[in-house]
Amino acid sequence: MAKEDIKETAQKIMAKVYKDGFNIYMCLAKLKKQLKLCVDFPPEAIIWTCEEYLRTKPNVKKPYPWFLRVFSANSAKYFSSQQERESQDRHRTRGGPMAQSIKDILKGM
Repeated sequence: MAKEDIKETAQKIMAKVYKDGFNIYMCLAKLKKQLKLCVDFPPEAIIWTCEEYLRTKPNVKKPYPWFLRVFSANSAKYFSSQQERESQDRHRTRGGPMAQSIKDILKGM
């Protein structure tokens, strides 16, 4: 999914959660201020958190603590998968044509 599509999907689902009675915008702003962040949160983590809220809404008694717990877990999941993708990309580029040339040189020594 393209980055713009993900951001658009995040905005739509956030609006749906807000209309459902949970001020997700306030929670994100409060968390961002508390963490003193200058960057936006990953839209994928926001989407996962909103979907989880819509699924478990009747069981959520205290929305802000619930949001902190679930959003933290989803953010960790997002950053973990992103780090894994970057690691796989690095491994793919290591075995490229340059690495083969070096192996050929070392074999000749």
